[in-house]
Amino acid sequence: MKHLFTLIFVMAAFSGKSQVANFDELQLQPDTFWYATDQITDNFTSGAVYCPSWWSTEFGGYWAGGFAYSNMTDTVTSGYLNAFSAKAGHGFNMSPNYVVTYGDAWFRFEADNGVSDVSMYLTNNTFAYNSMRDGDGVGKKFGGPSGNDPDYFSVTFQGYFQGALTGVPIEFYLADFRADISANDYILKSWTQANLSAMGIVDSVTYFFSSSDEGNFGINTPTYFCADRIAYNEIVTNGKQPELYAQIFPNPSHGMLNLRVSGNTETHFDLFSMDGKLVLTGNFNMQLSLSTAQLAKGCYFIKLSQGNLSSTSKLILQ
Repeated sequence: MKHLFTLIFVMAAFSGKSQVANFDELQLQPDTFWYATDQITDNFTSGAVYCPSWWSTEFGGYWAGGFAYSNMTDTVTSGYLNAFSAKAGHGFNMSPNYVVTYGDAWFRFEADNGVSDVSMYLTNNTFAYNSMRDGDGVGKKFGGPSGNDPDYFSVTFQGYFQGALTGVPIEFYLADFRADISANDYILKSWTQANLSAMGIVDSVTYFFSSSDEGNFGINTPTYFCADRIAYNEIVTNGKQPELYAQIFPNPSHGMLNLRVSGNTETHFDLFSMDGKLVLTGNFNMQLSLSTAQLAKGCYFIKLSQGNLSSTSKLILQ
């Protein structure tokens, strides 16, 4: 006898207040940058986005990682002394300011009820880009001598809410040479949007780097990226806790997926792949039979929205 797997979502009523952190209100002289320099820990904020910056007192003192903000424009000079310039030469949409991050780290949202629908624009800094393009004393030239090495450099984001993991981790590729066709190889140098909405409702985000180029001391590729225009919906609750009962079956799915919800209110669905790409979207009333035969096997996340209710859950396609 086959079992029917039913997921029942309990969702808090909320409305979203759209916000953007673009860092342009942070004051800088032209072609300069800021990071923690005289304390072990410091920070800055833009909108509700709180960005830590860490200073180490060892070896006479140095920036140990986290976030810096910058308006540097040097897209040419190679080496670690040019770690605070975006390869794009400016912020997103020609804005002056952006942030630079170094090493595995985190940022948080100063919002009591968390935020949803997070997105941000990313690119490489000049140091990392030139290292991957040319190779240096530590990092290899991506693609190798033949240009055919399947190299990659990525950053993975993971959301948390009140200390618990949420949604799905999103891997974003800052460079990717794994394609069968060499013309599709790239090292990112323009501002490109990373859709992190499949993380669900979050109050903080951690991230870590991965690279095909590793040595005895870890990743050889310079572990930096630049970010700008972090967009999010700040959750405003009304204090009530109504329930929306939803059935998603079968799960795992073998080519056909059924969605059923309570009430006769139109429901919107978004189906995301594990890397955060939107692969299916639509609307339905009460119930829907959806073909998934055209999709690759694997894990997905489905987000259901009905009025001011929203939830994200894992789905397996086999």
